[in-house]
Amino acid sequence: MDKIRENIFLGNAEDVAEEKLKENGITTVLNVAYEINDPQRDYTEIKQVKVGLGDAMDNSPVMRDLAVSVLKTLVFNQEKVLVHCAVGASRSAYVVVKAIAEIEGKTNSEVLDEVRAIRPIVIYGPLFANF
Repeated sequence: MDKIRENIFLGNAEDVAEEKLKENGITTVLNVAYEINDPQRDYTEIKQVKVGLGDAMDNSPVMRDLAVSVLKTLVFNQEKVLVHCAVGASRSAYVVVKAIAEIEGKTNSEVLDEVRAIRPIVIYGPLFANF
């Protein structure tokens, strides 16, 4: 799990362990992996949201936009969010980059470079072709 902004973290499916979330003050987990169902945990203080995206270009613009919109809404509501997919390299990175670019008025490329500097595993996957 990597801290991208004060309230946005980027990670993989293994980062949903309650101890890791609590250590980082995470209040909401946003799962953007279509094929991964986070176990419904008995979190007392952590919310779970899922907007499933595939790891290929078969995602509808509506679903891509929905995932970005959900993250922006969570951030505007002062949530501290872990966004994850299976590996934390493509789908979740796409959502994080798009949301930050829209919130901060930056280009997608600028934010992608910033995110890659923090999390080098981020790849220019199929979703990024929609930039």
